[in-house]
Amino acid sequence: MQGYLDILGATMLGGFILLIAMTASDNGMREVYNYNSGALMQNNLALTSRIMEYDLRKMGFGISESDSAVLIGQPARIKFLAHLNLRSDLNMVVRGVSSSDAVADTIEYRIEQDEIIDFGDTTVTMYRVTRKVSIANITIDSTVVGRVGDIQVFEYLDQSGNTAPRLSGTKSIDMSLKTFDPSVVLSPELVHQDVVTNNNLLFRKRELARILRPSFFRSNRITAKNLRR
Repeated sequence: MQGYLDILGATMLGGFILLIAMTASDNGMREVYNYNSGALMQNNLALTSRIMEYDLRKMGFGISESDSAVLIGQPARIKFLAHLNLRSDLNMVVRGVSSSDAVADTIEYRIEQDEIIDFGDTTVTMYRVTRKVSIANITIDSTVVGRVGDIQVFEYLDQSGNTAPRLSGTKSIDMSLKTFDPSVVLSPELVHQDVVTNNNLLFRKRELARILRPSFFRSNRITAKNLRR
């Protein structure tokens, strides 16, 4: 009888230890996934930022001082003039463009709703960053260069660094990009928790907000040399 109890006790203890090990392994894998996924989001945001900064620095290139280079200036949309194929040695690399001319071209960025992710009692929205380069009378190249978690991206500043009273007075652009990882793996306890009280509901929302906050952020002030006149 004593031997049977010893075996039973050892089995229960072994099962308990195995359960702890499996839980620890699951938690570890979840943390590793979230870390790697977050690192990928951060790298993607950096790449998106570099592309946008490269374009914005061309704003107003070759445009007469009497003309406003910024055609549309909104927090989620910007469109501006620049000569992108004025000379062969200055041509911007655009698919299908190999000739030069003296006609002004345009670059446009739109921040538009891409996906609404439902976590039960909480939703988050991701926005796509669409880049559209129009080489006059030759081609239009449009592509999505990234995704962000906030629609407020562009701010237009005057010579003193204050908000420009009108688009024609824009001398620099404050660009702020925020994002988060919408594919983050949450703990099973949080995902399957029965939300039956206000306290539980607040706890779940706080946890989701903590994990899904715009934790990756890049901000830069781009001063186009062609607007400093």
